[in-house]
Amino acid sequence: MCLSTVGLAIATVATWYLMKGPFLGAGLPPVEGIMTGVIVFVTGLLLLRSGLNAVIHESESNDRVIISNKKV
Repeated sequence: MCLSTVGLAIATVATWYLMKGPFLGAGLPPVEGIMTGVIVFVTGLLLLRSGLNAVIHESESNDRVIISNKKV
């Protein structure tokens, strides 16, 4: 859960950096800043996905359900 929280925080900060110029009236960041922001955003999304996959995997039970057509 900690990994997904860190990923969400990183993605949020990168999104704020990329969107503050067009939506808050400031100028666009330089091209290097935009590329860095996109890379950091994708990294944050990957961390978020990895953390959520770990949480989902831990919550699954090991009990198997076998579906059959036999009448009981």
